[in-house]
Amino acid sequence: MKAYAAQYSMEDFEVIALERKFEGKIANPKTGKSSRSLDIAGKIDGIVKVGSEFFLLEHKTASQVDSGYLEKLWTDFQVVLYSFYAEKALGIHISGVLYNVLVKARLQQGRERPWPNLRAVAPS
Repeated sequence: MKAYAAQYSMEDFEVIALERKFEGKIANPKTGKSSRSLDIAGKIDGIVKVGSEFFLLEHKTASQVDSGYLEKLWTDFQVVLYSFYAEKALGIHISGVLYNVLVKARLQQGRERPWPNLRAVAPS
């Protein structure tokens, strides 16, 4: 965490909203009619402004970041939905997405017991 804070102590964006909840109607794009039985709701990690443009801020965790993972980010339907509803709720145009991807630690426990000097003792 200290290394992350040192690396990213300053950002070049302005935070507009964090954990912004939204809800809305789901409409048929051809007819414009809203569903009578379904609504949509979610929580956007963040909305930031860089210059005059607005971006979604998405926090992700991954066990590995490779080209396959990065390619899948661009097809994430959740981001498309969040952009659409952020624009409707806030009246702003979302220009793109800033991803904050953290790689999960690769800690593996060996075959040895974690505390080799400890042993179970039955109560007497």
